[in-house]
Amino acid sequence: MTDPTRLDNTGDEPRSTRLDGAAQPAPTSLDGAPAGTRLDAFADSAPGTRLDNAFGATAGGAPNTRVTVLPSALDPHLTPIRTLGQGGEGTVYLCVDNTGLIEQGEHFAVKVYSHGYEPEFAIPFATHEFAAQFPYEHAVVVYRRAKDPDGRHYDVMEYCAPGTLVDFLDSRPDGRVANHTQGLSVLHEIATALHAIQEPDRGVRLVHGDIKPENVLVRTVAPFDIVLTDFGISVAMTNRSRVTNNGKGTLAYSAPGALVQSSLEADWWSVGMIMFRVLVGRDYFTTPDGRRFSDTTIEYNLQTESISLDALDGVDWMSESERVRWKLLLTGLLTRAPARRWGFGEVMTWIDGGSPTVDGEALQPDSGGADGQPKTRARDPYAFPGSGSLYTLDEIGVAATADPVGFAGSLSGQGAEQFIRWVQAEFGAEAWPFSRYQNSWPPHLRAVYFLAQIAPEQQLVYRGFALNGRADLARLGVAATTDDVAAEVVAELHGTGLIGALESPQRPGFAAVDADAHGVAAASEKMIRDNGQLQRLTGGGGFDADRGTTEKRVLARLVYGPALAAKAGAAEQVVTALRGNIDAHPGAAEVDWFREIRG
Repeated sequence: MTDPTRLDNTGDEPRSTRLDGAAQPAPTSLDGAPAGTRLDAFADSAPGTRLDNAFGATAGGAPNTRVTVLPSALDPHLTPIRTLGQGGEGTVYLCVDNTGLIEQGEHFAVKVYSHGYEPEFAIPFATHEFAAQFPYEHAVVVYRRAKDPDGRHYDVMEYCAPGTLVDFLDSRPDGRVANHTQGLSVLHEIATALHAIQEPDRGVRLVHGDIKPENVLVRTVAPFDIVLTDFGISVAMTNRSRVTNNGKGTLAYSAPGALVQSSLEADWWSVGMIMFRVLVGRDYFTTPDGRRFSDTTIEYNLQTESISLDALDGVDWMSESERVRWKLLLTGLLTRAPARRWGFGEVMTWIDGGSPTVDGEALQPDSGGADGQPKTRARDPYAFPGSGSLYTLDEIGVAATADPVGFAGSLSGQGAEQFIRWVQAEFGAEAWPFSRYQNSWPPHLRAVYFLAQIAPEQQLVYRGFALNGRADLARLGVAATTDDVAAEVVAELHGTGLIGALESPQRPGFAAVDADAHGVAAASEKMIRDNGQLQRLTGGGGFDADRGTTEKRVLARLVYGPALAAKAGAAEQVVTALRGNIDAHPGAAEVDWFREIRG
């Protein structure tokens, strides 16, 4: 690599911009031991070196089909290989140096800002202050920063082959670290890197403003070494002010109010959110099944809800003592009051085994409601089609009653299993066992069942028929003797056993009615089938054959419906209805069972 001490490297000279003249030391361990001790926690991981071409260039730099994406000042020298990332500010490309602009044959990350975007930086580039503020040990190296004649700004930066912290975690089982030591390594690296830019020996105090896993780069895996990047929205702090207006950043990792006012303390909240991701395997505002919250929901949650650490209870590698320690750390970092939030000093004390004081009101328990009452509001919302993110079962019940079709659609495929997991994770599996649920049910019947379970006070209506009491079941059974739609509903409910599954304090006796009706219907159906009389009802010349009545409908109208009505308390009505039905179809008189009913 060329001389890193030049201060004038903004033109065409092939020089780097390391301004402090210092050697680039290898990263050290947590306890100051040589690299390869405690920071070798990830020695089993190989760095990612994927250099496949997305722009028609070979890894060695020889172009196949030229695609110009770089500013004109860089295009003759660098060949893009693939896109590393893209955001609102611009696009980052992996490039190979063909001419020795920086170092021939080496790979670099080039950030090309969008046309018209004017980046603002707190520290001028190519100055001693810049080198002091962003030391090699903790910040990605920026070799060139300039504005092209075509109006686009660009940065030529160090390329970290293993990728971002997101890439690193996604490559690991369960998307998280595998043990306590690995968690310590990540925390130590992030904390020391952030402290280096916030409280440098030389230079000004600086708020990063956008600390998130995507802006943490893994320089090497073994020993584990990370650096921070993307200081485009960093804010300089004077000794008299620790807060300034910013209005930028990434909401999911931002402290409450940080998008309006940035502060040094807000960066440490972001460290807490990163460590939640490192330990649990998902962002705090992402559900276990991978659904991300909307920005509106995140903002509301940040302003009104306490952070829950219940997810750490599911991290299988943690011992109970380790779990207590990690919860202490996250409690300290995710304290809502900035003045009482942990910073670098408390984090390092914690790493050394200490237990700094945490704010007594930093986090409220989220496993239950007040005074030991069951929890009623979820931490992670349920995404209801057309209604957005809902946090309570009552809210879901109201939405499902208003839009049963949308609710049923959300329960298709794996949707029902995901819904069960969500309810049990948020409100407890013991309280919500869903023991009568059958995965063979179609989505519209699943919707009826779940609505009856989570919001039993809501009125159940299925295909126009109420299912809220024994009287409703009796009316449905009687209607089935003469109405085709009612017969189809009865056949469906009878075949699936759903009526019994709706049993609850609000619908008492449903299970008994369903069981008794099944018993009567089974005996009656057996008699009809054994005597060969069912064929008369469905075959040519038989009962209702002119309307193409199916076997299931016949059984629903003449067996299932009457049995349901009778057991629900409407025996007289169903006999009267059947007699009228038989009188209207003379062929039915040939069937012994109906002859007995007619009397």
